[in-house]
Amino acid sequence: MKIIKKTDEELFELKTTELNLEGISILKNELALKILNFLKNEQTYPKKIAEKLKIHEQKIYYYIKKLEKSKLIKIIDQKNIQGSTANIYDITSDSFFIKIKNFQKRKTDYNTYLDFSPFIENGKMNSIIIVGSPDSHGKIKARAKDGHTAIELALFLGKYVDELTQDVVKLDTEITPDEIKNNNLIIIGGPNVNTVFDKINDKLKINFSREHRGIYSKITNKNYFEDEIGIVGKIKSPFNENKQILFFAGNRQNGTKSSVLFFTRNYHKFKENNIFDKKTQIKIVEGIDMNSDSIIDEVEILE
Repeated sequence: MKIIKKTDEELFELKTTELNLEGISILKNELALKILNFLKNEQTYPKKIAEKLKIHEQKIYYYIKKLEKSKLIKIIDQKNIQGSTANIYDITSDSFFIKIKNFQKRKTDYNTYLDFSPFIENGKMNSIIIVGSPDSHGKIKARAKDGHTAIELALFLGKYVDELTQDVVKLDTEITPDEIKNNNLIIIGGPNVNTVFDKINDKLKINFSREHRGIYSKITNKNYFEDEIGIVGKIKSPFNENKQILFFAGNRQNGTKSSVLFFTRNYHKFKENNIFDKKTQIKIVEGIDMNSDSIIDEVEILE
């Protein structure tokens, strides 16, 4: 768990852990508090703590065991010190709290909590975002221009991620077949600008059809040609049945932007399946410029 402190300019966080009764009891002891305070600044072994505090080593060991049993400290490593193995200790949390009453169930507010599993799990990014390369590539040597749209999506998802791993974002030209197979994927851009989307395009009930020259719905047999129209959906990965793919794509750059805007503003509607096919979680959306400033302000669902 974390304690969040908000100022006008920044957010600060502090890891916190619930104390059990043993933990509360041991903290009444002055020497136990001194050991905790020492470990706060240095991860080390009991003998060194005894030397620094000028207290008999056996006494330090006694309270080390009590602190460990109370889950206030833990062994993080072992080192060979003067021919013997020493346990290296550290505190288990930045802070601790006492729970007086049990947690109360509260109604979920979509503005404060959203479930993005399996793409985000337990505050960690559990997927790779794939963006089309800005260099000439693919079947028609296209250049993707969806970088800013990818940033908008990443900023939105970042609000629900506590920890980022390396290589969260990759270009379609640099991701490997093994990475495609072994990960949940978030794909941005249609088949002309994103070669990974091109690999799944023909498998979709709503896709980009060269025959129909635009977005084509196999559900309603309708064609969509406008630049501001895009598709957003979630499917089981055809590369690995245990993984999923989330995708955003448009006829043009503005269509992809429309699909991302719909997702970030209307996630609860995205979770509902297609209005004409309840087994398909793919939607066709259209971006609308409400005040004629060439910026998409609203998004409507077409299918």
